[in-house]
Amino acid sequence: MPRQRLSPRLTMLVRIALAAAPENGTARPLEEDRARSVGLSGAEIDAARAGHSFDIQEAAAIRLARAIRHGDRDAIQPLLEAASRLGLSNAQLAEITALALHD
Repeated sequence: MPRQRLSPRLTMLVRIALAAAPENGTARPLEEDRARSVGLSGAEIDAARAGHSFDIQEAAAIRLARAIRHGDRDAIQPLLEAASRLGLSNAQLAEITALALHD
């Protein structure tokens, strides 16, 4: 069975949320046209910048990424478990972790 990777859409949502996170100080601007090229609407881009999503699985990924980036150790494990219950694979969770730590 092939490893399930994050979709370009979910990758972009996580990157937007991380770039706009308050702990980043001045967020690097992300190209809105690139976000739109993976199917994001303006409302979805704005929601991601605020750390949210209209989709429950995407919202879980965003919350997890931000907790990891912020180093919120108490929140990480419950968020990992919630994201897994919502259908994100171990490979996808590893990608989210990598984005949060290195993006």
